[in-house]
Amino acid sequence: TLALAGVQSEQAVALLPAVADLATAAMTSMEDAVSLAVGSLNTMGMMSDVPEVLAGNMTRLSDVMAHTANSAYMSLQDVSAAISQGGSFFRTANNDLNVLSGSLTALAANSIRGAEAGVALRNIMTNLSAPTSSAEKALKKMQIQTKDAAGNMLPLPKIIGQFSKAMAGMG
Repeated sequence: TLALAGVQSEQAVALLPAVADLATAAMTSMEDAVSLAVGSLNTMGMMSDVPEVLAGNMTRLSDVMAHTANSAYMSLQDVSAAISQGGSFFRTANNDLNVLSGSLTALAANSIRGAEAGVALRNIMTNLSAPTSSAEKALKKMQIQTKDAAGNMLPLPKIIGQFSKAMAGMG
């Protein structure tokens, strides 16, 4: 099953324990767990040719996915669907797994879960990275910066912090 996902034999041996744990946690088949794992690793830019690095990345990803699922009352399949839809946008905008987990949990608190949450995150990151002219004017008026001096997207918590500060006392 790992071979069908394009994983080399040394990588497969490194991934197997964490994928088995993921299958158990998700109460799903190994085949489905491989799909969840490899898809999420690829999306989050965590695949590696070095087996030990890959195993560590898989363990970290599995732990964060399980924590997110438990915190957000989602299944691991929902978390994987969210990562599939929005993870790459989130990652390329300088956000890590913990920020992704917190964001998915916040969305789930508002009944936005699974692929819908991933699409929402993708839209949020897209709109913040390339705001319309009217949105850009509003951000500027509120003194909210979404990019650093080099033009790189700021991590979402920093942007949200600016929103919180700008909106303090607005009611």
